[in-house]
Amino acid sequence: MWKLTVESDLRNLSLHEKYFEYSTSYLNAAITFCKSLVEIEEKQTYPNGAVVLYLTFHATELFLKGAILKQYPDESLNSHKINEMKSRYRKIYPGRKYAIQFPFETEQSEIEIPKQNIQRIENFEFDQMYRYPIGRDGDEWQAKGMIPSFEATSFYKYLKYYQPKIAETINIIKIIG
Repeated sequence: MWKLTVESDLRNLSLHEKYFEYSTSYLNAAITFCKSLVEIEEKQTYPNGAVVLYLTFHATELFLKGAILKQYPDESLNSHKINEMKSRYRKIYPGRKYAIQFPFETEQSEIEIPKQNIQRIENFEFDQMYRYPIGRDGDEWQAKGMIPSFEATSFYKYLKYYQPKIAETINIIKIIG
């Protein structure tokens, strides 16, 4: 038996709720695919890992946009700069009940990193690195000072923390007015 789903199923949802629905779906896809990588060692390649990372990145971006739009529904969110969105999220939603250990954090607490390197990392287009084998300029990512890598088992463990935390936070945000 098959079931046809259509975009109009979302018609009765507000914009921030649509973002939350998509975020949840991307995160579910990341978890499902990552689990398959853990279970089948031959599938553990960097391109497969990059897909998991991209799905997680996009799920995070959509969650942050949904959370911001919940409080500021008329805001234009055309950027993919996840660090700016995380900073904005933390200003809008301070406190422990909204605290999430997001993936792709660039803050370093124990290692002193030169300021120019922090700016380079914060402005780096991680979503592009997870989607394409080379940068827009044709250079490989390692030439840009990045070492693309992925380890399925530890990332899967992280996703098992992240998924319920995101779901719980979405429920809390939906309740507030």
